Amino acid sequence: MFGGTDDDDRKNDLFEYDIHANKWCLLPSKGQIPLPRSGAKGVFFEGKLFFFGGYQKKSGNFYKDLFYYDLLKREWTDVSLKQSGDGPCQRTDHTVVLWDGRIYVYGGYDGKKRFGDLYKCCIKN
Repeated sequence: MFGGTDDDDRKNDLFEYDIHANKWCLLPSKGQIPLPRSGAKGVFFEGKLFFFGGYQKKSGNFYKDLFYYDLLKREWTDVSLKQSGDGPCQRTDHTVVLWDGRIYVYGGYDGKKRFGDLYKCCIKN
């Protein structure tokens, strides 16, 4: 579980739930840590949790960044700076799926407009 909101503010923490032990664990935050947000969507691929977008209600910021959390290194990396081509604009309430080493982002909302667009990002090594 990444980010979200409580009664006070948006979060950027990452928790792991162990089904067998029935226990939550806060994962270490190091590297290029995403800003606090809710509405980010994620997928798992080759030992990494990828998250795209989201928003921060208090500041009014909507995000278009793509991060991953490496589960072995226990570290965040911002991959949005390394992308080429035109990616999706800032948004929340979107759908993200993974298929054949590609992340697909569909739709969403930027605070003013609802989208019906579709983008793909290749993450295959």
